[in-house]
Amino acid sequence: MPPQHDPDVWLFDLDNTLYPARCNLFAQIDVRIGRYISDWLKVDAEEARRVQKQYWRDHGTSMRGMMTLHGVDPRHYLDYVHDIDYSPVAANPALETSLAALPGRKIIFTAGDVPHAEKVMERLGVAHHFEAIFDIVAGDYWPKPHQAIYDKLVREARRRSDARRLRRRHRGQPQAGAATWACARCGSAPTRA
Repeated sequence: MPPQHDPDVWLFDLDNTLYPARCNLFAQIDVRIGRYISDWLKVDAEEARRVQKQYWRDHGTSMRGMMTLHGVDPRHYLDYVHDIDYSPVAANPALETSLAALPGRKIIFTAGDVPHAEKVMERLGVAHHFEAIFDIVAGDYWPKPHQAIYDKLVREARRRSDARRLRRRHRGQPQAGAATWACARCGSAPTRA
């Protein structure tokens, strides 16, 4: 059900949402995931692909499987798999206009990491619209739709909101009540916080 009024907080998924899937960034990432697994486990590409997909099914992400079963450092993994060509993502004036028209706070909610999100938003020309990026690192490396990351996202957004209200209180400005949430292709997130 759509909100009855303008949401105070908008959550945006990043990949294949703020930019079109035809950019094929994930195709590049997918290849790099396979190479990482192949190099780490010292297996051929075919076995790496099988492991990659099995870990994705069993652990939610290949990275989580590599962390759990092989002690992989997730920062090293993320740096490697996001070392891609971002040039297929073009500036998007229509997206810029749409984001400017949305009232309220805007947060990126991504299964990627902050550096990846920043590179994408820089290419799109929309970074200035977002107050925060809640990435897989902030979610303790748990993938969507793991409930714990949604709970942590809500806690973090509330903390930020409380801090904003405190700053306004000290300046004598009106304070917002409970935040209303809207979600753009980010799975099952709360509609009310």
